[in-house]
Amino acid sequence: MTYNDFVTEAREHITEFNGQELHKMMEKYGDSLVLVDVRRKEEYLAGYIPESRLVPRGVMEKLFPKIVPVEDKKKIVVYCNSGKRSAMAAWQLQRMGYDVVSLREGYKGWIKAGYKMENDFGEFIPSK
Repeated sequence: MTYNDFVTEAREHITEFNGQELHKMMEKYGDSLVLVDVRRKEEYLAGYIPESRLVPRGVMEKLFPKIVPVEDKKKIVVYCNSGKRSAMAAWQLQRMGYDVVSLREGYKGWIKAGYKMENDFGEFIPSK
């Protein structure tokens, strides 16, 4: 199997949202929504969706239960840069018992839609 085959298989088992749907979820759920960036630390530091937490895909299965116990029954949204790593992460978290969705087009889609992002310099809306 190729990487894309794994992504396709994961997408058959998960729910994916676009940026607009995620924005509505953020307004609806507020602090009870857990937004997780599964990219590498370098990618996260360059820019991320406000209120998101970094849990890199490579250590997710080990760290996630310590950060968000499955018993908390929180709504989880995972994202990466393009939606592929987050699709696989969502499927894995789903199998671990979490209520999770993936941001279909990832961080790139969020930025393209014109929503806010943050980095160490603050929060802003990138120019298109």
